Amino acid sequence: MSSRSPRPRSICCSRCRRSSVVRSVPGSARSGVRTSGSRGCRSRVRGRIGGAASALLFLLVACGSSGASERKIDSRAPLVQRWAAGTSAYTDVRGLVWQPDTAVADGGELSTSSGSIQATGNPGLYQRERRGVRSYRLPVPRQGTYAVVLYLAETAGTPVGGRVMTIRAEGTTIATGVDLAKLAGDLHAYQVVGTTVVADGVLSLDLVADHGQSAVSAVSVSFVRPGTSGPSSLFIDEFDGAAGAAPDRHRWEASTGTRWAPRELQTYTNRTENAATDGRGNLVIKARRENFAAGDGVVKPFTSARLITQRSFSFTYGHAEARIRMPAGVGLLPAFWMMGDNENTVPWPGNGELDVVELPTPTNIIYGTVHGPDGSPRGYDAQVRGELPTPGYQAFHIYAVDWYPGVVQFSADGSVYGTITEADLAPTRKWTLDHPFYLLFTLAVGGPWPGSPPPDESFPQTMTIDYVRVTG
Repeated sequence: MSSRSPRPRSICCSRCRRSSVVRSVPGSARSGVRTSGSRGCRSRVRGRIGGAASALLFLLVACGSSGASERKIDSRAPLVQRWAAGTSAYTDVRGLVWQPDTAVADGGELSTSSGSIQATGNPGLYQRERRGVRSYRLPVPRQGTYAVVLYLAETAGTPVGGRVMTIRAEGTTIATGVDLAKLAGDLHAYQVVGTTVVADGVLSLDLVADHGQSAVSAVSVSFVRPGTSGPSSLFIDEFDGAAGAAPDRHRWEASTGTRWAPRELQTYTNRTENAATDGRGNLVIKARRENFAAGDGVVKPFTSARLITQRSFSFTYGHAEARIRMPAGVGLLPAFWMMGDNENTVPWPGNGELDVVELPTPTNIIYGTVHGPDGSPRGYDAQVRGELPTPGYQAFHIYAVDWYPGVVQFSADGSVYGTITEADLAPTRKWTLDHPFYLLFTLAVGGPWPGSPPPDESFPQTMTIDYVRVTG
């Protein structure tokens, strides 16, 4: 979305203590790696990626509140602790300091590789590893929920099936079938990410070698929230308005005009012809073929909607998901995304952007992206790519992001298809995801990425949103 700059009903809730995990699956949302987690007490019918892992991290367990979710979460100073394989502290190319793992690792021998590690801007981090490590005992400063990241790479040329690991955090299995040769290939950076509750000041991480030896290059731990309860509901909209009604204006503001993307073909409006509930529990955003000028007076050949929560809701860290059926036409770019809410004082890309999902229609290819500054006018985009079993317009799918200090993961129907970490960015790329972000839905027409709709393409084209939920 870099080209675009950009009353929930009451639901009863319960909170539970649990461990859960998501993993990076480069190139595809379909993975043989299994994951454990827990489901909330109430959910709508969910799509599934064929053959994918079934668990969704942080499925909604919603708090009962009939008022607008206008809470803004204060930005927490991120607490990230890092350890890397070695006997002395290691300062990486980004200037991040990794403590030696000798004091926290049990078993294993240090190994060094000179191979060129792909899919990371920080290859040196992966060129040292501890092979045969059995466990880590990672000190944490307080009781609470933590996210743990394992940085892995197959550097020994082990074939598929030759090195397979199971990983447990605080006694709970968070990942099985971790076969780096199969999941990532030789000399390719890969991350396993999980969350767990720690009650005693030490996060216990155990590695079981199902085949061959375990091997880990580095581990990081970040604080997620205090206490031992599960996540709280921060924002919900089930879009239960009457047919033809505007989205709840206590939550959603319709941006108008064309200033976000001059090369796109739509004018964004605040009309119900472009965004309205359908009376069946959905919000429908419609792109129409019509000449129209809104706000800035620029006339474009299509209209659509850009809905934001900038004035009503923003949050720092958590899980955001939306259940969406994408449009079918050629030349459209539907998106569910987030922007740093300090954009009025820190212009894009300095404020940061997190695209939960973009799908250039009518394909089955989905993208998750982090945008930030790198000294150039348009900044950088760090992007992961996944694949649905069928085109996105044929069914609803749940698109989600899990966002912690220093790491984000992207999933579709509970199967993670990509991970982006602060540690894996190139040195010139600044991580800008440690402050509040607000939500956006857009349906863009044309532009460089999807291209222009053909003259005979039928309109209106619709992006249908069943719900959006944020927990943290």
